[in-house]
Amino acid sequence: MSAASAVMLVFEEAAGVDVQEFMRLGHCWVVDTPSNRKLVRGVQISAGDDKDDDPLGPGATMFTPMGSTQDDRFFNLLEVVVDHHPELSRLSVIGIGATDRIRQIVASYGLRITRESSNNFTAEL
Repeated sequence: MSAASAVMLVFEEAAGVDVQEFMRLGHCWVVDTPSNRKLVRGVQISAGDDKDDDPLGPGATMFTPMGSTQDDRFFNLLEVVVDHHPELSRLSVIGIGATDRIRQIVASYGLRITRESSNNFTAEL
């Protein structure tokens, strides 16, 4: 699986080590908080990146959630992510659980949930 086909969506306000590791392999969309900005910038600096040369390759994009429910926030972000990553084949989500509506949304993009816990899930082609 190429890095361009793997994307992580991070809705946690204080992301952790898993995001640091994934940023080196695929692209992360990370909710914009002071803690997450510091984490993302630290990974960029340790990798020797002063700027994001390939905004869709390994690295991160900060986002502000849009919507009144977690399902709405997920759906609104996923639309943008799919526009930016048309070859998406693996989606890892941290900070949101897979509700029935999210399962329907994921399936509408041809993905199926292969792993999940109460607050995280992974969907793949």
